[in-house]
Amino acid sequence: MLVDYVRVYRRAETVVNGDFEGKMGPFGTSNQASWSSTGGRTDPAAARFAPTSSAGASVQQVVRGLLPDTGYTVTAWGNAGTTAPSLAIGANNFGGSQVSQTLTSASYARADVAFTTGSNNRTASVFARSNNSGSLAYADDFLLRRHAAVNNGQVEAGSADAWTTVYGGASVTTDAEYDGAYAWRFPANTGSGVEQTVLGLEPGTAYRLTGWTTNGNTGLTFGVKNHGGTQVTDTVSSNTWERATVNFTTGSASDSATVFAFRSNGAQIAYADSFFLCEPHAVPWTAADVLSSGLTGASGRLGDRFTIQASGDNISSSADNFHFVHQPVSGDVTITARILGVDTTGYFAKTGLMIRESNATGARHAAVTWGPVNQLVDFSRRSSTNGNTVKTETPRDFIDPPWLRLTRRGNVFTAWHSPDGEAWTRLGTPQTINMAANALVGIPACSDDPSRFTEAVLDNVSIVPGALPDVTITSPADGVTLPDNGQSLVLAATIASTGTPAIAWSKVSGPGTVSFANPALAATSATFSATGTYVLRCSATLAGGTGSADLTVHVASPAAADPTLALRFRLDESTGTTAADSSGNNLQGTAAGGLTWRPSGGMLAGAAEFNGTDSLITVPDSPLLDSTSAFTLSFWLKADTLIENTGLVAKRVNFDNNNAFGIFLTVDGKLNVDIDTNNDRFSSTAAINPGAWNHVALVFDGSLASTERAKLYLNGTLNTTAAETSSTIPNYNSPLTIGALNSGGVVLDGRIDEVRFHRRALGESEITAIRDETGVPAPLVSAGAAPTASILIPADLTGSVTVESGPAPTSLWTQVSGPGTATFANAASPA
Repeated sequence: MLVDYVRVYRRAETVVNGDFEGKMGPFGTSNQASWSSTGGRTDPAAARFAPTSSAGASVQQVVRGLLPDTGYTVTAWGNAGTTAPSLAIGANNFGGSQVSQTLTSASYARADVAFTTGSNNRTASVFARSNNSGSLAYADDFLLRRHAAVNNGQVEAGSADAWTTVYGGASVTTDAEYDGAYAWRFPANTGSGVEQTVLGLEPGTAYRLTGWTTNGNTGLTFGVKNHGGTQVTDTVSSNTWERATVNFTTGSASDSATVFAFRSNGAQIAYADSFFLCEPHAVPWTAADVLSSGLTGASGRLGDRFTIQASGDNISSSADNFHFVHQPVSGDVTITARILGVDTTGYFAKTGLMIRESNATGARHAAVTWGPVNQLVDFSRRSSTNGNTVKTETPRDFIDPPWLRLTRRGNVFTAWHSPDGEAWTRLGTPQTINMAANALVGIPACSDDPSRFTEAVLDNVSIVPGALPDVTITSPADGVTLPDNGQSLVLAATIASTGTPAIAWSKVSGPGTVSFANPALAATSATFSATGTYVLRCSATLAGGTGSADLTVHVASPAAADPTLALRFRLDESTGTTAADSSGNNLQGTAAGGLTWRPSGGMLAGAAEFNGTDSLITVPDSPLLDSTSAFTLSFWLKADTLIENTGLVAKRVNFDNNNAFGIFLTVDGKLNVDIDTNNDRFSSTAAINPGAWNHVALVFDGSLASTERAKLYLNGTLNTTAAETSSTIPNYNSPLTIGALNSGGVVLDGRIDEVRFHRRALGESEITAIRDETGVPAPLVSAGAAPTASILIPADLTGSVTVESGPAPTSLWTQVSGPGTATFANAASPA
């Protein structure tokens, strides 16, 4: 059996088994706490606390699926005992300081403890703790209620949880339901009802309660009381499911209300379901069900957040089914929001942001959404009326409810997601949809089940005219590693914007300081004061808001000196006849003949250019360059002309005199190698590319079998493994020659750079690392003086690009921002 992943997720907001009937779990216990089949408040069982020491005895449960930045009240009943009674009911681990209420009564009393979750907290622990040292104590009937909500309003707990009063035979049933599997049942010919106290309301605020009923035309009344005003009701008589609506305003000192459904009598059974509480939408917000099948939804506000009760199977295919909270918009726009939570009613239950041409089920749209089951962010769009919907998803990494952003610039739509509303990641690529300028922008939600409601909650919803700047960091790649903190990192970003934004590079995090050459330019450079991992941000700000992109940079510790590096010629000289050895061993080389230094013509900064006639570099004999059982010789080669027996690097007097090693070219472009005389000479299987830079590395390891002692790498890849009779290179009395095999030999027509000799056999990864070194400092760029420009009249640009060393740079003028299009006569020319 193969299993990809298993994820169980339910935003329940429920204390499970809060009445302890039948077992203790999922409550945990400590010290003298245990489950008891007696001692309960109304039912037999309870949590029991035996007399305990000062350490206390406790029960606790982690409640999951909470909303962040949201008020809750945990209610529980406790009997504190008779001897030194002290029973605390409370909550902790919710993103704030622990809160509790201490009961001291020897009979059951109720504790109500309010708390607010932190901005990133979706769980809390509820507990009861007894410090009674002389008698038994009990706790029972835990209940958690979210503020400003009808808890268990859809009765999908399958019980009366959160409903504080149930009378006259009212019960939870599966006989009939508007959504889901359960509803309230009110028997015929008797007075019955249910009530719930809603906490955490705002005083002096208008609210709307809705609920659904079918009652055989015998009537069921929904209402609100105890809210600081006169009781308000709405009675509905229907033999099909119909919605009741009760509008009320809390009193100036009231922060709670009692919602209810009741009937005094009736010849038919009545049912009630799907209670929902919110503040009505404020203009210009409105809502619509974009449905071909499904339940009639509801939505509104609770303070600064939006709450939505929605059905519908998906936003997909050629026809959508969802509830849409929206407002009209014309032209470019940016909408941003944070998702707080979505009930898990199906795989495609989701909410998010949308720009839509109309409320027709097949209208063109762009949407960015998130769902609690697959926990992926989707960028979906329909580019033609009644056409198919296509989507782009985040990689399969579980994402907690994210921040989302959707922008429109002309007919180009871009989707974003963020864990914190600060660091934004673009989802896929911007998409073009030919949509009418007058459109709708807002929040969609669906349950993935036409017969069920999901509840979606979002906050920090903002809509700003115009698209925020779209920032893309084009160089370097995210996650780049800088060899050490002494080097400068070249940064480049592009900003798509309808205006001229203010650009700012900044450090988001990192162990040291970051210095930007000019943080107000899209193209700049940065230096770092310490090693470690940094996050940099490029921001572009207009009056309506800021767009940004982040870059992760790893700054490595400076590499420790390799004691086996016997010689290193960087060949970055510009004058003179000395080739400096940077290994620390002072094996200086002497240039002779027509050798030319090319300080900006190498692979890593400079190089030595040989004329094919008489130029070479020689190094006096040293035992550091032979007398070894292992070595690695490496260098960069650019051969302009292929000449038979062209010497590259060798240590010998001639081909059979003190020949420690040598590498030379033949006219076919292949490399030929001698190690300890010429008796085991071998050739590469591939030819070099004349006129191009090639990296060459020869590795000798005398500890290996004779058939494996010699390896030749070309451009970081193993090309040839060859046999070598010798296991040790003797101490030959011969100079090292670069550009020829020996004095008087055939001279290279081309360039050599970065000659290194290690007294050990380097591994393939080390050779690859040498090949991949750059060492090229950033070009120095000036845009020149700002020209005076007029529409359609050419303006002269006087930019310049210079390099201190290394290959010639590539230049490119681009438009970073502006209301129109800039056309360059020659974008590749600085001036």
